[in-house]
Amino acid sequence: MRAKPLIRVGLVAAGLTLGLAIAEIGARLWPASAGEDLLFNAPDGSPPGLYRHNSQVLMEPVPGFEGVARSLGWEVPVHINALGTRGPAPDRSRPRWIAVGDSFTLSLQVRQEETFEALLGDALAVDVLNAGVDGYSTWQADGRYRMLDDAMGAEAVILLFFLGNDLYDNHRIAEERRNPQAVPPPPPPPDLGRVHRLLLDHSALFGFGRVATRRIFLAPAEKARFREELEIFSASGTTTLDRILPDTIAALRSLRDDALSRDDRLVVALAPPAFALTEAETAKTLGAFDLTDPRPDAPLRAVQAVLGILGVVPCDLTAPLRASSDPVYLRFDGHWSPAGHRVVAEALRDCLDSR
Repeated sequence: MRAKPLIRVGLVAAGLTLGLAIAEIGARLWPASAGEDLLFNAPDGSPPGLYRHNSQVLMEPVPGFEGVARSLGWEVPVHINALGTRGPAPDRSRPRWIAVGDSFTLSLQVRQEETFEALLGDALAVDVLNAGVDGYSTWQADGRYRMLDDAMGAEAVILLFFLGNDLYDNHRIAEERRNPQAVPPPPPPPDLGRVHRLLLDHSALFGFGRVATRRIFLAPAEKARFREELEIFSASGTTTLDRILPDTIAALRSLRDDALSRDDRLVVALAPPAFALTEAETAKTLGAFDLTDPRPDAPLRAVQAVLGILGVVPCDLTAPLRASSDPVYLRFDGHWSPAGHRVVAEALRDCLDSR
């Protein structure tokens, strides 16, 4: 008689498991929604212990670090060499270039051999050092370039300028320098439980639910921060873009002058956020934060004009990424997929060949 209740419990458990499995598959196949990569807002996917404080550039990778970076949809081993850059030690037999920038340069979402640095280096027979750091502004990228160039010498520097937030990051760093008390420190990363972390890393269903929940219950302060960063992609953000642009002009001028004084070639690649590939996607993302009048290329045009004034020829990655038939961005992350890195490496090679 006791077997029947146990059978019923087993059937219920099996039914629930099957239902969750079907829902998980459905979540993975469901089309991406507007602002999904922003609203998922995954806690830092970089492994603990990757960074240490640096008085000149605030933080830098720890030389010799070994770990694993992970988030929803990816899990990648990370090696920092003795110089403090990602990947193997520099190859002294080949010309050395330094790639600087933020998380799009570091690219923890893909294996080192899949990054645009590795692909471009193989194509050009040069050693492109991956010196990216999560959250870096152009000011910090310039400082990191100087330190690495002093340590090992380079023939060229590639700045990957992320149009999604580098303009604001440059403004924020400049404001901190002008008035350290005016800018509050960033909030500490959330302390997640093991189960929460596991679901964030592996369940698209959980990610889908997180996005939907945050869309409804997003805190006013966080929504205001998203609006501030996204506003420059709308017609109503023209004044804001004009206000913060001088700090990017100053940062790019500093990098240009440093490269000139060191007799190094400077390449500035302009990278769009995922939503800026089409006006329709820009409109959907802006609409999720109560913004209208999309102008997806407004930051691109502004930075191109700045580089023209500075005498630096930009490499626009927007057109090649738009032209690709492959998914070039990760769904819940917003960084480039392996296919995206291949497109970027080819675009950079074309830019260099054209010069």
